[in-house]
Amino acid sequence: MRPDGLRLPVRVSSAPLPGEPGRVVVLVQDISEQREAELRRDLLMRRWTTGRRTCSRLPGRCCG
Repeated sequence: MRPDGLRLPVRVSSAPLPGEPGRVVVLVQDISEQREAELRRDLLMRRWTTGRRTCSRLPGRCCG
């Protein structure tokens, strides 16, 4: 959770510590930039797909 109280996406990983029975190390990573990039990619893919469908219906047009 951010200091302002908003939640943010995180990746949590853990692993046992070698030679330390019962102890683990935990890593928490902020993945908000990754999520934003995924959302941008998805939006661009939807726009591209929609554009290709629209373009293919136009007479004399070829979108490759």
